[in-house]
Amino acid sequence: MKLLLRVLGWATLLAFPCLWLSSPWQTLLARGSELLLALFRQSVSIDDVQVMAPFDVGLFVALCLATPVSRPGERRRAILLGLPAMIALEVVVVALGIVPGLTGGSGADAEAGAARLGAYIIESVPWVSALVVWVALMGGRHIGPLLEAAARGSSPRRDPPGAAGRAPRA
Repeated sequence: MKLLLRVLGWATLLAFPCLWLSSPWQTLLARGSELLLALFRQSVSIDDVQVMAPFDVGLFVALCLATPVSRPGERRRAILLGLPAMIALEVVVVALGIVPGLTGGSGADAEAGAARLGAYIIESVPWVSALVVWVALMGGRHIGPLLEAAARGSSPRRDPPGAAGRAPRA
């Protein structure tokens, strides 16, 4: 619970700079996605990108800052390695969101399906990527106890010595 509260606190603080950077960030994201698609001989012009960038990067940084660490510099290392990964993922996600529209068949149903698939990619992947990059860089040791606690239906705290097998107090 403490980790969740720390993440919420950091995410709230980081939301303001993310909001301030959102418009220029999304413009650069559009240009990067155009360049990526050009590598595959797909010439597109992206006028407007409406994704939650850089809020997913803010969420990643909030997760890193909120995570208890055991080694000095662990947060800094995770942020320095994770930021380029998050930015690259954003560019790839925007490009992948456009691909269904480029490769879809003709007709109203095909166009609607391609637009829906592109929207699903763009809307879900960035939020998932923040969590995945965090788990890969520093959250792995925190996920195990949370999953064990969920399986037990209790908090992730360890039982005191000698408490195993005792019935819970009413």
